[in-house]
This record gives sequence, C-alpha cells and structure tokens, in this order.
Amino acid sequence: MTAPDFRGDPPTHYLCSLLEDAGVPHLFTTRHFPGVSAFREPGPPLGAGAQDLLATHALAAQPAAFLKQVHGASVAQVSNGGHAGRVMRS
Repeated sequence: MTAPDFRGDPPTHYLCSLLEDAGVPHLFTTRHFPGVSAFREPGPPLGAGAQDLLATHALAAQPAAFLKQVHGASVAQVSNGGHAGRVMRS
C-alpha cells in the first residue's frame, strides 16, 4: 500500500502514486477542497471554486465523477461524470 500524497495546507486533496504512475487523471478531495458543498446539498458537490485545482490535474475538461464515501470494501467502476452513488472504502 502506498501513502497518499497530500497537497495544500491544510490538505485540500491527495493523489495516489499508483494512479499517477498509470497516467490516470484523479484526485481525492478533503473537506478543505475549495468549492465543495455538502453532499446533502442539491446539485454537484464541486462548484466554481474547484475548477482551478481540477484543471491542474487534467480533470476540468469533462464533468467529474463524484460519490458519497462510506466505510467498507466495495469498489466502484465509473465510466461517466456525475453522481456515482455511494461507495464503501476499506
């Protein structure tokens, strides 16, 4: 298992070296990521304030996929942007 590569102070997001090495554009947000709204709020959770960081990581050209994280061991495959449901993490 590799350690997450946290970015920002306080950490706004982190990257996974395995996905980086595979050339997969990605990032995992924290509660400090700009432009994030609570999951219970209507609309997408990533607002205008998120666009600069999404663009930095090659994620602004298409709608980002997002999900509600819960604890568990499930894996989700996502092929389109937008809400991907609830996904458990181990």
